[in-house]
Amino acid sequence: FPSHDMSMQLEAEFLAYDSPKYFVYKNPLEDKKALNDWNAFAPTTYALFQYLMSAPFVNSLSQMVGTHLYTDPGLHGGGWHIHGPGGNLNPHLDYSIHPKLGLQRKLNLIIYLSESLQEAYGGHLGFWASENGSPSELVTEIAPRFNRAVLFDTTQNSWHGMSRNLIQPEGIYRKSLAIYYLCDPPVKVDPR
Repeated sequence: FPSHDMSMQLEAEFLAYDSPKYFVYKNPLEDKKALNDWNAFAPTTYALFQYLMSAPFVNSLSQMVGTHLYTDPGLHGGGWHIHGPGGNLNPHLDYSIHPKLGLQRKLNLIIYLSESLQEAYGGHLGFWASENGSPSELVTEIAPRFNRAVLFDTTQNSWHGMSRNLIQPEGIYRKSLAIYYLCDPPVKVDPR
């Protein structure tokens, strides 16, 4: 997907972990920082998000899933995500209906960009089975390997989160880029 050299540049463009520009999520569900401000993105990051929102790329995804997809220029919930030591993200479902566009979130694309993050440090993306509207057993997990892209459908009761909390040394972070693709909502849908 991005070349190794481009991914190295993307990783280097992240703001420092202590930058006040990040929005901090620190609650029982998650411990991470995120930023979706286009003005803060350096050139390579900016260009990649432009490409991921380009008509040819989105049309390819639309053909793959069999439904017309839309982009979210505001990157609601997307952009840069960074987790420090002890960072976590409990199993959760993504919101269903975009709060400003009224479209349904359909796909989530994540690109991992931490070359120094070893598998033993955790931070794996897990997917859980659902039972009575709650996550039950862990079905699969994906290590956040450098330059790995993960694309998944968020409309199919897709419980996901970090299956292993981070235990990396100071100065190493779990960095990722995230973008969501939207579709027309069904007639009756729970707006969570």
